Amino acid sequence: GTAAKASPTSGDAERRTDPEDGQKLTLSELHAKYKGTYTEEDIQAYWDVECQLAAPAQSSSAASADAPQGGGDESSSAAATVIKPKSKNTRRF
Repeated sequence: GTAAKASPTSGDAERRTDPEDGQKLTLSELHAKYKGTYTEEDIQAYWDVECQLAAPAQSSSAASADAPQGGGDESSSAAATVIKPKSKNTRRF
């Protein structure tokens, strides 16, 4: 059959890359890593904004095929809008 690695409840199974050291972590692992150093709110904002989704090992060209709908360059530039965290002290971790 087709066994998908990510379960339907991918909230905790989702791995992202911590840009500070390149580690691929789940949100729970990130909380454990920075607990006592940053607030849960700051860690969540860091996860949402800074940490990039860890791509599966086999997909190197997936990023270029990200928007198969077509539609022009306007849609891709709009999707690249960066959301700034609310916290003032959001320099690098």
